[in-house]
Amino acid sequence: MITFKYRIYPNKEQRENIDFTLERCHLLYNRLLAERKLHYEETGKGLSQYDQNKTLPERKKYVPALKEVHSQVLQDVSRRVERAFQNFFRGIREGENIGYPRFAKFPIALLNA
Repeated sequence: MITFKYRIYPNKEQRENIDFTLERCHLLYNRLLAERKLHYEETGKGLSQYDQNKTLPERKKYVPALKEVHSQVLQDVSRRVERAFQNFFRGIREGENIGYPRFAKFPIALLNA
């Protein structure tokens, strides 16, 4: 199997679009994580990736900036939240010291690049 690695050199407009998308994904990740935590505290049950994906169209109505991010990218964000929780619970089962999923910090360096 052969792989190729390419370096991209986005222009200013493309960098702004990339930064915009990353910022929206960062905010959505933190929001989905907070909702899972709150839902568990209130009901004692967790939210699934499917439950959170169902809310994405409604979110786009109230947060117009999400309309500019492709739907599959938003679904990938909820997939990453799901994976963080799966790793957390797997670690508990196996006796590993894996911490509770943390809120993401947006890398400021990307905005200034």
